[in-house]
Amino acid sequence: MVLPILLLIVGGFGSLRVQWKFASIAKDLGVVQRARAQSVSDISRATADYRSAETRYVMVPDPQAIQAARQEMAVYRGRIEDNIHALEQSEASQDVFDATRRFLGSGLITRT
Repeated sequence: MVLPILLLIVGGFGSLRVQWKFASIAKDLGVVQRARAQSVSDISRATADYRSAETRYVMVPDPQAIQAARQEMAVYRGRIEDNIHALEQSEASQDVFDATRRFLGSGLITRT
């Protein structure tokens, strides 16, 4: 009579431990991974906006437009750097860090 009750108790604790692990995995997938994906998306968007401002900087002869484009480039470069910093502070995988370093080292984002 005692053995079945003891087995139920031990099984219950094991089940709780498994549920706790599943909750931890779900939190990682649902919260942390989403934040990382958002940072990567924000980098992509800011890079496209940076390229647009850079094109205006090169193509438009008006000094005021050039200055405005330069200011936009600085804003977008700051957004890119902020999101890269956020990725570095997260527990992102080494693949994300390597891709970020390759992107920064490629010369796609220039300093003016």
